[in-house]
Amino acid sequence: MTPREFYENYFSINLKDYPNIGVDLEISKIMFFFLVGLIAASFALNYFRGTMHSVIKALTRYSCFGEENAKTLSEINLDTKGVRYSLKDGSQLSRIVGRTGKKNYSYEEYLELSKDKNFKEEDIDFSTSRFFIIDEEKIRAEKILTAYSPSILRTAIFSTFMVALYMCLLFTMPDILSVVNNILS
Repeated sequence: MTPREFYENYFSINLKDYPNIGVDLEISKIMFFFLVGLIAASFALNYFRGTMHSVIKALTRYSCFGEENAKTLSEINLDTKGVRYSLKDGSQLSRIVGRTGKKNYSYEEYLELSKDKNFKEEDIDFSTSRFFIIDEEKIRAEKILTAYSPSILRTAIFSTFMVALYMCLLFTMPDILSVVNNILS
């Protein structure tokens, strides 16, 4: 089988080649982009979970429970762009990790303030902001620490498994589609 025939058989699967299915859709490309998206999402998830784990672990190590024990990111050796992004208001980590001097608005207060054209949410000065684990969220922080920590090896194994599954589907898809086409006739 030449490389061109191989490509046409397995990487250029179009449902219009099966007249009883009746759809003009190139399914192999959809499957490929789904695979790429799934792998990219798994690496992004691993990165953000790793960041969350390391921030909570560092704050716990330095006993940063409550505002009186808060420390800056430099003091806990985690002053990186990824950590700063993870600590922005509204993130999952910001629900567990508090910031001293943060203005907390109720939903109604925020709606009223957002109607004003001059209202701007405060920018976080990460060089001076001090962070701590919120007292009410200690149990949740402990659960994150006791759960398995994110691992690039596990993510790579998952990605390899997904590529293998994709290849198996890709090689069996023409036969599966032929069977479905024959059943529909």
